[in-house]
Amino acid sequence: LRSSVLTGFPWFFIAHTQYSYLPIIQVSEITGAYGVSFVVVSINACFAQGILNWKIGKNVHAPFTLAFIIFLVPLSYGVFRLAGLKFEEGPRLCLVQGNIPQYLKMDESEEQRAKNLQKYLHLSEEVKRGSVDLLVWPETMAPGLLNIDPRLTGRKIDILVQTSLTNLAQKLDAHLLVGGISIDLDRDDTFYNSAFFYNPQGILQDRYDKL
Repeated sequence: LRSSVLTGFPWFFIAHTQYSYLPIIQVSEITGAYGVSFVVVSINACFAQGILNWKIGKNVHAPFTLAFIIFLVPLSYGVFRLAGLKFEEGPRLCLVQGNIPQYLKMDESEEQRAKNLQKYLHLSEEVKRGSVDLLVWPETMAPGLLNIDPRLTGRKIDILVQTSLTNLAQKLDAHLLVGGISIDLDRDDTFYNSAFFYNPQGILQDRYDKL
């Protein structure tokens, strides 16, 4: 219900607690996260039933045997799948999370937006030049408009954020993937929740608008 009602909020599933146990979570390619949650809940339910049976003098073998079988099925599948996979080294990523409270993130004053931007710039600049291939900022964290000439808006925050991101990409010699807001002047100034991609020279290469 939580993942579906009112557009859904599919975070913090029981399955997500198993993220580091690779053999167990491979079954999610078939069942999704719900299958992993089912395994965890079922095994715990079997153990709980086994303990209750032991306390009242009933047979404890059936619940524990069932728990073992439920555990063995995804584990066997996971070991089989991992044995057939070949991993290659990919790009080096750095994910930046400033942990800014939502009420400050939504504050529309240019002073607060500039503070939010400086926090992310400070965290990003701790990365050693050339040590990462792609630096990623979260959704809507760039506080100004990135897709138009800031001279059209006359807002200092737009100039600041565009200049800062260009300088950051050049300083780190890395690509940037930054969440921000874009505006479509051809569609009655429609705003979009967008992702912006910069190359190491600090040039905006592309943009994706969330649907």
